[in-house]
Amino acid sequence: MRCIHYYVTWEPRHPHGCRGFGFKSREAPEWVVRESSGAPCRLFEPRGGREGR
Repeated sequence: MRCIHYYVTWEPRHPHGCRGFGFKSREAPEWVVRESSGAPCRLFEPRGGREGR
């Protein structure tokens, strides 16, 4: 949720989205990527402002 690629969808079944990888999920995208690949997301880019700290 601290990544520039993260967004909130309006779909109750898939409320979290990742523009970087182009998917929607029930869990936060960072968890989905880590579970799928076993590594932290390579596309992670922190948001600016207070959220990136």
